[in-house]
Amino acid sequence: MYSIYFDTGTTNTRAYLLKDYKVILSKSRHVGARNTSMERSHSILRDTLVSLFEELLVDRGLYPQQIDHACISGMATSGDGIQTVPHLAVPVSKVDIQKSLVLLKNPIFPIRTWLVPGVKTDSSNGVATPEEATRIQQIRGEEVEVFGVIEGNSSLNDCTVILTGSHTQIVFVKDRKIVDIFSNMSGELREAIIKNTILGGALSEGIDGSFNEEMVLLGSHQCEKYGINHALYGVRTMEVYSNATSIDKHSYFQGVLTSGVVHGLLQRMKENMNSARRIFVVGRKTEFDTYRLIFNDIDKDFIIHYLESDIVPYSVRGYTALMNCR
Repeated sequence: MYSIYFDTGTTNTRAYLLKDYKVILSKSRHVGARNTSMERSHSILRDTLVSLFEELLVDRGLYPQQIDHACISGMATSGDGIQTVPHLAVPVSKVDIQKSLVLLKNPIFPIRTWLVPGVKTDSSNGVATPEEATRIQQIRGEEVEVFGVIEGNSSLNDCTVILTGSHTQIVFVKDRKIVDIFSNMSGELREAIIKNTILGGALSEGIDGSFNEEMVLLGSHQCEKYGINHALYGVRTMEVYSNATSIDKHSYFQGVLTSGVVHGLLQRMKENMNSARRIFVVGRKTEFDTYRLIFNDIDKDFIIHYLESDIVPYSVRGYTALMNCR
């Protein structure tokens, strides 16, 4: 049996052709919900999905009638996507999501297409006040990744999963259910600062994955003492007045951004009386190393693990887990 899974994010769309739920081909485009939001048009994302669908079939010499179904998760199910699917409210299990899959009303492919609902922390469906809205946390797409992470691993029944990306999403898991979320803008904030502020010059040189631990902690400490706004300006003064290397400046910058996330996470855990000390980071190795350093600097009782997605991404693992629990 053939199927196609689409993982649609804020900045990228990934498509996977599977045979008996094993990936045989994948393709991607640097197009996501950010494009539809900025251009006020859903057509670019819709056209991207159609193009990827057609390319997967052509490359393997398949016809649409040979494909059992397509499944789309992530931002394509938001108001900036192709069809809005309401979030499920926590707590949410893998089975809850599977039972809540929605068929695409206006098909863009000549096969049935399932849409995966996101997850949010608020159970009301009415209009929130501005203050109430700031307390609502939500994910679209990361719920599939989380169930891909914990699938088949009984040691992950109770844990915290940090998913780095355009929006760093932190998902709290208890008894294999998503019970809370803490959302952040880390990836997009990083890109915006590098591309559109005076700090871009100091951060323009690429680095090879190396980083300076002392500079990471310096950035973290400055952020904790003076706030992220002032701490970020330290990149500029390091560029003007010091002999800091490119690695030093990038390390300090990453320390500032990550510190803001970590201290917010700790406050969230305190408010919700969450005592979990096992944290799993999904992302680049340097991102994991930064989180490990900052957590250990604050509280050595935290156990930080690195989860590197190998040949099969966690999103695909989550998709197959959802389909196999029907």
